[in-house]
Parts: sequence; structure tokens; C-alpha cells
Amino acid sequence: MKEINIAILGFGVVANGVKKILDENYNIINKRLKRITGEDYSIKIKKILIRDIGKYHSNLQGIMTEDIGNILEDKEIDIVCELIGGDTVSVDYIKKAMENNKHIVTANKMALFTKNEELFKIASDNDVCLKYEAAVAGAIPIIKVAEESLISDEIEEVQGIFNGSTNYILSKIEEGLNYHEAMELAYNKGYLEADPSSDIQGYDSMYKLGILGNLIYGEFPKAKDIERIGIDKISKWDIEYANKNSKKIKLIGRIKNKDNAISYSVKPEIVDMENPLYNIDGALNGILLKCKNAGDIFLSGPGAGSRETAVSVIGDIVSIVREGY
Repeated sequence: MKEINIAILGFGVVANGVKKILDENYNIINKRLKRITGEDYSIKIKKILIRDIGKYHSNLQGIMTEDIGNILEDKEIDIVCELIGGDTVSVDYIKKAMENNKHIVTANKMALFTKNEELFKIASDNDVCLKYEAAVAGAIPIIKVAEESLISDEIEEVQGIFNGSTNYILSKIEEGLNYHEAMELAYNKGYLEADPSSDIQGYDSMYKLGILGNLIYGEFPKAKDIERIGIDKISKWDIEYANKNSKKIKLIGRIKNKDNAISYSVKPEIVDMENPLYNIDGALNGILLKCKNAGDIFLSGPGAGSRETAVSVIGDIVSIVREGY
């Protein structure tokens, strides 16, 4: 049996989900891998990087470490899952791991958008994988669809709800809450960080849109080239007016390729009932791809959450194993 050792950086909501699913579905994953590859594999968490070991139950302390060096210098660790987030220490860890010939799986959309050139170059120079399905739309497999399933087609336009937190807030205002009440409820549900500006002002959606745009069109857009307007100026009256006309207001990320001129925007838009995004309410995400040959393809599902995002992280781990690295 071939043992695949992974390390997880951070042990927050998503990392907890990854560990739980790998533990619960160990046999299922290995059986499916054997059916696909013809070989026996065992995917094992060897190390988890955290800040304070003392906070965790004793049965986890054998695999936990506060020292990144214990992961970087361990030649038995094949894959590092970066689940810290942000674009400071996490980027440094990603770079060092790849320089130590470890494959990376990450959900870090900010790092991929802001440090993309540097990260992809290091991955290429060291012949390691940099996988990021979980960075865009959580459980929705949009990266694989765009990168593999539609490789022979031309995607002419992308429309999407890429941020579940803002979609939840807008849905609650539709139900009668005011903006501040909807924000408070989103906090209580765990949909917003202590500083909600990345969600509310559209940065989170912008990062995801840029990652998807690079995958489809071969180049990351600059932040200054993406029109970005958040939801903080939307009033209850705006939403009521849209509803009276059988429409809804959604924070839409859009990429449009017209005569090879590619434009990007993240802003509130009025969506009518004919658009499948009209029915995406609460914390769900939805993505509409307009393709030259395949026509319209629509995907929807959870854009965040512990187990939901963990499924995409584990999918990337399995992809690396399947590709024979």
C-alpha cells in the first residue's frame, strides 16, 4: 500500500472538516482510488500546524506542531493543505513548501489573486502541483469544469454569485429585515468575519472572479481593471422596488469576452426571473457559464462551510494522487 502523507496548515473550520471527512470516509476514498488507479493508497494526516497546542484535545497532540519547520523538513510529507488564509504568513508557507518539493492544496483566494505570478512560477520551477478548487465557490467544482470538462469550448461569458455572505444578507432584506439586522444575523450564523469589508465591498468576489478568469482566458486581471461595487449602499427600498417588478438584486461577478476584449465587474445587478441566479437565495453560490458550443451551463451549491469546502480540498488531494505525482 502506498501511503500519502499530508500536512494541514491551520485548524479552523475548513481544516476540521477535512480531518473529519478523511477519518470518516477513509475506506471509501481508498476503494475509489484503487478502482480508478488500480493501486492501493492510504491518505494520512501526518502533521497539523497550529498556534497553540495546549488548546487542543490530547488525542490530536501527537500530530500537531507549532513549528512549520517540522513540516517543511519532513521528507515523508507529500502534500501540504494551506488553510490559514490571507496573503502574509500563508504565502510564505506555500512558497517554502513548494521549494521543499511538496504539492499544495489551498482555499486561499486572496493569495492566489494577489501573489499569482510568484506562486505559479515556484510551482512550475519545482515541478509540484498547486491546486485550488476550494478557493472559488466552495463545494461547486467550477475549477474542474472550466479546466477539464469545457477545455474544447469557448466560454463567452461568466455570471455568478460568488459570495454566500452577501447573498444571505440580501435575501434577509428581501424577507423584511433592514441592512443592519441582516448583517447582525449573518454574523450570528458565522457567515461574516469580524471585519466584513472583504465580503461587503466585493473584494472576496473579485478574487474568485480573477482566479476563474485566469483559468478561462489565460491571464489574471489587475484589481484596478475590475469594476467593483459592494452592497453597502443598497437600501431596503431598492430591494422592495426590484421585488415589485418580479426581479431581485444580487451581487453579481461577471466576465464578458466580446471580440477578444475581456471585461470584469463585481457589482449589484437587477436579475430577472429568467436568469437561474434569480433563485439562488441564502448563503448559496451559483455560476452561469455561457459557452459557444455547449450553450448555457449552470452550477449551484454551498459556497462555504466546513464540510462543504472540505470536499473540494480533499478532491484536490485525490487529483494529485491520481495524476501520479
